Amino acid sequence: MTSDTGATQNKQPLIIWGASGHAASVADAIDAQGRYSVHGYIDDVQPDKQTFLNRPLFGDRSALPRLLAEGIRHIVIAVGANQARQTLTDKATELGFNLPAIIHPSAVIAPNAVLEPGTVALAGVIVNSEAHIGAGTILNTACSVDHHCHVGPMAHIAPGARLGGNTHVGHATLIGIGSTVSNGIRIGDHVIVGAGAVVVGDLESDVVAYGCPARAVRQRRADESGLQRN
Repeated sequence: MTSDTGATQNKQPLIIWGASGHAASVADAIDAQGRYSVHGYIDDVQPDKQTFLNRPLFGDRSALPRLLAEGIRHIVIAVGANQARQTLTDKATELGFNLPAIIHPSAVIAPNAVLEPGTVALAGVIVNSEAHIGAGTILNTACSVDHHCHVGPMAHIAPGARLGGNTHVGHATLIGIGSTVSNGIRIGDHVIVGAGAVVVGDLESDVVAYGCPARAVRQRRADESGLQRN
């Protein structure tokens, strides 16, 4: 039997950027996946905390060059807001970190689906044949992405959301919790689809849409993420 210490030594150390509820879910997926060990966290909102989930919190982003110099090469951006996640991803990439895809072992991913770097697929996710998931996207708990879908980078498919086959979700778009997108729908960039919406028609970029059927009700504000930072 391999000891816990030995198992940890065989995993690659990884930093999580974020120390919140979503970060806790990401840490669970990392631990369950078994390829990486969470070395600790950084967080720009509460950098003075010493620990998070019984692991070190090393402060804010100013700690990243030191951690890189110490040999930490991998980082996961655990921030739910799409625009913020894009900014942090760009910074981590600029510094030279790798952003691996994190896939909970209970997720069902088709062998010919593509999950680009930085994607996080949490417990119960389903991604079907020929789907393509862009870099830095969150596939949140128990969402499903059907065959031949294209989900752009930095999107967020919230818990329990369902994408029908051949749908297109644009860059940094949020598909809200429990919502449903019918087959063949095209949703633009930076869209917010509200919780429980039923999308049966295409949506242009930069709108907020909700309802059954979902309709664009207004333009999305530039600083609007559709969810609290969590």
